[in-house]
Amino acid sequence: MGISLPEDLKAVIDARNFAHLATLDPDGTPQASAMWIMRDGDQIVFNTVQGRRKWRNMSNDPRVAVSISPADKPYENWSIQGHVAEMRTSDGVAVIDQLAQKYIGREKYPMAYSRHGAGHRDCERRADRRERLRRDRISRWRGTLHHRPRQPRQAW
Repeated sequence: MGISLPEDLKAVIDARNFAHLATLDPDGTPQASAMWIMRDGDQIVFNTVQGRRKWRNMSNDPRVAVSISPADKPYENWSIQGHVAEMRTSDGVAVIDQLAQKYIGREKYPMAYSRHGAGHRDCERRADRRERLRRDRISRWRGTLHHRPRQPRQAW
């Protein structure tokens, strides 16, 4: 199961804040993607399409990191390091629809085609994956600006 999510982090995840998911390419190079995320209890849940780079990376190496900050407090950052605990397609469409409701206020995810090939929305969405993250470590950083703002640079 991993580490329980602190209540403050649950509130950040439950709000409409964008997260960044870091996976590892086959050569070990980090790859980061902005993501919509949500919770299912203490599980962090996100969605991707089977075959995409982050999906391939998680299939090859389940180690991931997620970073998220409240939109109104960009100097407060939560970092979650862990492993993908589950990848499944059984409820991928339901998950992307829930995420669309949360992030863009639409009942259904509006993407009608894939940029990776023509296709009907239902065909594209059958490949949607639901991923769950097992948390191994959670950290929080709160930064502030303690210095005077820099003066604008002169135009060249």
